[in-house]
Parts: sequence; structure tokens; C-alpha cells
Amino acid sequence: MGKKILIVDDEPDAIEMLKMRLLNSGYDVTYVYDGKGCLEKAISERPNLIILDVLLPGVNGFEICKRLKENIETKNIPVIILTALVGSDIAAQGLDKGAAYFVSKPFNPDELLDKIKELVVT
Repeated sequence: MGKKILIVDDEPDAIEMLKMRLLNSGYDVTYVYDGKGCLEKAISERPNLIILDVLLPGVNGFEICKRLKENIETKNIPVIILTALVGSDIAAQGLDKGAAYFVSKPFNPDELLDKIKELVVT
């Protein structure tokens, strides 16, 4: 069984595309559509990595990342923020909240996989 990655995005098409790419690369994939679900699933399933969108219903991805990093049960799970938002101030905000990487959509899937491999040591 491969390493588990949690995808958090409110767009089903984005999740499906990422899910297929990750499954084909040997990862186990789980997903949720909102921040509250992310917090719950991160605690219950202990993924090896979280790919987190910023624009989510309810609580935004920056706040979710901050909460993950403040929680003793989830603070060591690496987070990659993957969002359509762009700009150095947006990227800095994500990194400031504890994300390992900030990736803007559209993105290069191979570059994202390289970042995942770097963070998810097998």
C-alpha cells in the first residue's frame, strides 16, 4: 500500500484529475471538499501529505493550514497549498501558515509530483 495523500478542494473536477495522477503514481488518495472535513480526516486517517486549496467553503485554506500546524496530532503532516490565487503576498501567506510549498493553478503535474516525492519519504 502506498503513502496516503489527502486532497482538499471544493471542485470535483480538480480532485478527480489530481486523484487519477496520484493513484497512477502509486499513492493512496482520499479527499474532502471543505476545511472542516480536512481537519477531521487529517486526524482520523493521518495522511502522509495534504494538498490544500485556499478558496474553500466555510474556513479558507490558510486558516486550515494554520490549525493543522497548531494541532499536536497533525502538525507534522506536510501541506502543499495548491490554488488559483496568485501573487507573492498570497504565497508568503501560505508559507507563513506552515505550508511546505505553494503551487499556483494551472500547475505542471510533474513538478507537483516532484514536490510530493520530496515531502513523502518512502
